[in-house]
Amino acid sequence: MIPVRGYTRRDGTRVRPHTRSAPSSGGGPPVPLGLLVVGALSLGALALGGSAFEDSPEDAGRRTWQHGGLTFTTVDSDSSSSCADHAYGRVAEFFAEHPCEKLRRTLLTVSDGGGGTVVVAVSRTTMPTVESAVELRELVDTQGTGNLDELSRDSLTHSGVEFDGRHYASTRRETTVTVSEAAPRSARAEPSRNTLEKAARTALLHPGP
Repeated sequence: MIPVRGYTRRDGTRVRPHTRSAPSSGGGPPVPLGLLVVGALSLGALALGGSAFEDSPEDAGRRTWQHGGLTFTTVDSDSSSSCADHAYGRVAEFFAEHPCEKLRRTLLTVSDGGGGTVVVAVSRTTMPTVESAVELRELVDTQGTGNLDELSRDSLTHSGVEFDGRHYASTRRETTVTVSEAAPRSARAEPSRNTLEKAARTALLHPGP
């Protein structure tokens, strides 16, 4: 502390003798050591192209997306340059003759608000030409021709979900065909038909991986 003698301000106000803190060497208020350490860690993380506060793996793996009054949670997603390896039936045969450029798949869940859960499998296939994309959509839209493998097949918690094609939707945008299929997670709390069909239609708009 530094003693300050009494003095008179320019406006005539008299200031009594008092003490004040010593000025810091940097010309500003002293910074606690803890803040300096946190600041250094933050700058280091930014320099590496990351964030000082990373999401936990649990949060990162359960991304949510809302649309049309429904909240979808991403269970799993992947992408591949091969479609023939991830398809079955006549659809797999089609890809053997007409290879795709890219395949993106997503597995989603959505609650029906009444205790039931809808599982939605979405595939987004990019073909080399518009013509081949049109052919692909016509094929997958035909009952009994096969489809892209649902990611639920490799899921420990959703492997028992059966997609039977009853709640199905598809769309095409230029060379990309998006297919969505919904099914109840459990027959014990099966969502309504309207909920299943709405989930399938809405999931076509999901941004995907």
